[in-house]
This record gives sequence, structure tokens and C-alpha cells, in this order.
Amino acid sequence: MKIEEAINQTLLGKKIKLPEWGGYWFREDGILKVFCKNGDVVNTPNFPGFEHRTDWLTTEGYLGFDFSILAIKAGHKVRRRGWKEGRYIALFVTNEIHQFIEVNSVFDLAKTGLAWIPNQIDMMSEDWEKVAVL
Repeated sequence: MKIEEAINQTLLGKKIKLPEWGGYWFREDGILKVFCKNGDVVNTPNFPGFEHRTDWLTTEGYLGFDFSILAIKAGHKVRRRGWKEGRYIALFVTNEIHQFIEVNSVFDLAKTGLAWIPNQIDMMSEDWEKVAVL
């Protein structure tokens, strides 16, 4: 679709992107914003270079495992669609002297002290999302 139609889709609550993007554009409180591939949200996107594209897509906003790694490195919590409420992964510094960082699921860490390890299904899935602040 063309950019005009894509922007109109955001007025209907849809998220839009170009095929090669890791993030997407969306509206929040009436303002067009960018959800970056590292999980950050920034204000109004920059239009130059995009106005002539005709391959805009709507998206559910779920992203790949590569996004989840970038997002947790940026300090965000992420989860897969379908995980139980409150389940997510995040970075935790476990040894201040060596600055050793593990990826843990808070519920697993609290109960067992074990780190979460992704399986092949997790790594190939395109249903990762940023978790709102809990």
C-alpha cells in the first residue's frame, strides 16, 4: 500500500512497516511514533525517502528473536505471544565484579535460580514482543 493509506491505517489502530524493517510505526495518544527494533519508542518518524514506497504493510507488531536480543541488551523485558502473564526474559547482572550478565526469566530465577535457555522454536519464532513495565 502507499504511505497515505498506511498512515490512515495507524488512525484505525494498526501498526505499519516496510518489509525490511525490524520495527514499526504506530499511534499513541494521536501521535505517530516509531517502535525501534531494540524496543525503544521514539516520537514522530522521519518521512523523507519513504513517501514513494508502495510496499507498506500492516503488522501485528510481533518480531523475531533477533529483536528480543537487541531489546534485552537495551534494558527492556520481552516475551513470546502466548506465554503466561508475568513471564518474560530480561538481563540481570549476577556478578558486579566480573559484570557477568545472564538472560533469566524472573519466575524461573525466583523459584529455581536457573537461567532460561532458548530452544530452536523460540529462536525461529516471529512472535516476540516488548513487555510493558510491570
